[in-house]
Amino acid sequence: MTGTVFFYEGLQLFPFPETTAHFVAAGEMIGGLLLIFGLLTRITALYFIIQMIAALLSILPKTGIWTILHEIRMEYAQLLTCLFLLLEGPGRRSLDFSISTAGKVYRMN
Repeated sequence: MTGTVFFYEGLQLFPFPETTAHFVAAGEMIGGLLLIFGLLTRITALYFIIQMIAALLSILPKTGIWTILHEIRMEYAQLLTCLFLLLEGPGRRSLDFSISTAGKVYRMN
């Protein structure tokens, strides 16, 4: 689910001509796909954590703390989900697991 949200949000950034919009959009789309497939999960999660903290800090001076606290529900959930993926990893049905255990025998319940 986290990968899908980042992919969709990145897709929405392409029509806007801001300086970093295309870089951020590409990062979110590629990172979203990586999370969906469970490939390079921890690295991608760390990238998204840094990106979301930077985005929240850049918005804070413009809107104030109370507006931020009201508006960040989705961002907060995404941030915590990425933190979970960073700490726990992608799981047994991911490409990361398949690649790291190639040639080993594991039984999936």
